[in-house]
Amino acid sequence: MRPPNILFLTLKIFSATGGIEKVCRIVGKVLNEIAINHSSKLVIFSMHDTEEKCENGYFPQNLYKSFSGNKLSFGIQSLIEGFKSEVLIL
Repeated sequence: MRPPNILFLTLKIFSATGGIEKVCRIVGKVLNEIAINHSSKLVIFSMHDTEEKCENGYFPQNLYKSFSGNKLSFGIQSLIEGFKSEVLIL
C-alpha cells in the first residue's frame, strides 16, 4: 500500500506568536517526521504568512508555501493540491 500524501492548510504559522501558531508549528514538525518515516509527501500551505517569515527549525522550506494573504491563490492552490492528497488537515 502506498503511503498517503498529506496537505496541511493553516492561516498563520510564523507571522504571529500566539497559541494557535505554536500548535501549527508543532503539527508541521510532527507531520514532517511522519512523512519522513513513511515516505509520504507533505505539503504545508499558510494563507497569511509572508515568504520572509518562513525560515524555521520545524520542517524543511521546500514543504512550505505562504500566500501573503492572497485568498484566491491560496484557494486555487489548495484545491489543486487537495486532489493529489489523501489526507487533508485544516
